[in-house]
Amino acid sequence: MAPNVWEAGNNLCGQARWLEYLATEPDFCLALLQRAGAVSKAFYMEGLKCMGPHISVLRLAGEDFGVQRGMLISPKMFRRLVKP
Repeated sequence: MAPNVWEAGNNLCGQARWLEYLATEPDFCLALLQRAGAVSKAFYMEGLKCMGPHISVLRLAGEDFGVQRGMLISPKMFRRLVKP
């Protein structure tokens, strides 16, 4: 399965540090998310190139931005770092 873009930060930095970096190092986080997105896109594009005519359903990796009581990050941070 292709990398989950949002969870790339958790996997590489650890969740606590990743959440800290989102607040203190937004440029680093944006670059990491962009790179993870590029890797994920390349993964899917290569798979489609090889198996495209034989695929009837394609499931993309899901993302999870929330907890029981709301989002992990603010909507403003989401729009700046994740949505692009």
